[in-house]
Parts: sequence; C-alpha cells; structure tokens
Amino acid sequence: MAMTEREKLGREIIIKSLRKEGYVTYSNLLSDFHLNFTKDPDVLGYMEPDRGTITVNSSLDMDQIKVIIRHEILHFYLKHHIRSIKKMAQLKGVDPDSLDDMTFREMEELVYGDPERLDNIAKDFEISNRGYTDKDKAIVRSMHALVTEEHNEA
Repeated sequence: MAMTEREKLGREIIIKSLRKEGYVTYSNLLSDFHLNFTKDPDVLGYMEPDRGTITVNSSLDMDQIKVIIRHEILHFYLKHHIRSIKKMAQLKGVDPDSLDDMTFREMEELVYGDPERLDNIAKDFEISNRGYTDKDKAIVRSMHALVTEEHNEA
C-alpha cells in the first residue's frame, strides 16, 4: 500500500523528532520504511518487513507512536522475523537454510497465524529489556498493550 501525503508528512515529522531526541539510527532506519496509519482499534502497530512497511494506530499520541515505531524497528533489527521462521522450520523438521519461497511462506503462516504466540511475547520482553528507556516503559504502561519486563507483575 502506498503512503498517503498525510503518512509521508507524518513519517518526516517522526524522523525529525527521533533525530532531535538522539535516536539517529532509528530515524535513519525509519526513512527506509513506508509508514501507514490505521484506525483499527485492535492494532497498536506492526511491521511487515518483506513489504518495508510499519503500520501504527493514528489515535496514538506522538510519544506513543515513536515508541511503537522504535519497538517495530527493534523486531526487524533483532531479526525476530527470520529467527522465528527458522525456528518453526526446525520444529517441523525442515532445514532452515533450504527454505524456498513457498516453504518460507508456509512457516511464516504458522509463526504469525496466532498473534498471542508466546514467542512473540518473548520477543517483546527482549525489546523491553534491550531497547526501552524508563520514559518508554511509562509510555508503554499507559497503553496497557505492549509487553514490558513488568508484564507478569500485575
């Protein structure tokens, strides 16, 4: 899906804000992705790395959007997508280094067919512990939807 003018402008504003806050690497990486906004109340944000797209909920405030974007970029940077596909292939007895496009997509469907998969929660814990500042954690807690290291303390 192509970016609208609003999404292009939004991405540029976010890139400038990330740079101003010292997140130059994130701003550079975001410039390589399309940014799409959604009004779907069940979606905070997600990335489609094979499409080069990050989607975020347009009802979020700027700080929340920036955390979601950095969160999704960390999924990409930490190679969660590839690691998950290879792990699923191994579990199914398929050599992960021999995946063709069709088998890769089959493994991808198994991995992402259930959004509540424990491995995604584990990946979110990794992001929380490796990438969140104290401010990020406060923002995430206010959304009651992303995993932080305090996820199970409630």
